[in-house]
Amino acid sequence: MTTSSVILTATPCQVVCARILAAGRRKHKESRRACNDQGSPERNLEGDFRGVLAELTIYDALERLGARPEYVLLDQYAVRGPDMKLGKWRIEIKTGSPGKFFAGVNKSQYDDPDKRPDFYLFALYQDATRFLLSAPIPPEIVGRWKVFQGHSAFYSERRENLPLLVSLEALIEQATEVKPAGSADATKEVVNSNPFGDTPSCVYPGCDKPARFPYPPKRPQYCVCHFYTWRRESERAASLRSPCR
Repeated sequence: MTTSSVILTATPCQVVCARILAAGRRKHKESRRACNDQGSPERNLEGDFRGVLAELTIYDALERLGARPEYVLLDQYAVRGPDMKLGKWRIEIKTGSPGKFFAGVNKSQYDDPDKRPDFYLFALYQDATRFLLSAPIPPEIVGRWKVFQGHSAFYSERRENLPLLVSLEALIEQATEVKPAGSADATKEVVNSNPFGDTPSCVYPGCDKPARFPYPPKRPQYCVCHFYTWRRESERAASLRSPCR
């Protein structure tokens, strides 16, 4: 089975606008908390730029399809809350730098109830202006990722393990028709629905939920929850087979 994925490319105009907006947002971050610091002013600004560029490109793509995402690009004060609201979903956009093997979420931001979204979208940069877009990932899944300590603590996952979005139209349809992810039935509704491509049922014993990860046929098909269970079991088995050194 082969599936397509959403890849977006920023225009030169969007690159220029992102540079300006990133510099404008810096005035709210002159006293950047240690948990948000990336090691130097230059790295901080570059991280802000990649984040703003992903936002601009995603908002433009959604609006071209007739969606009306709500967002604040720049304000007098630092903006609280997730990056955008699409229908009933509050979405935080995160980026994976080009050439890096991992994508992550700052643990301090994850623990902040004002910043906690209904879903995360990851813009996985392939080069300076092109990025793949992940499927929406609920915070409960991110909270199961390993925590690493760099300049700050963060949840991290390999980019290759993130499910990829195969249709912006499906994202728009789901966000405008399902209940908010914070409601009692929302997580079950999102997990049990399968708007991201025709995939078989989860192969985990005793589970009949639709598989949500469109991998090639050689890889098992699992629902969101059991994919991570299967991967942990596979890693544990591999470690047991590894020879002593």
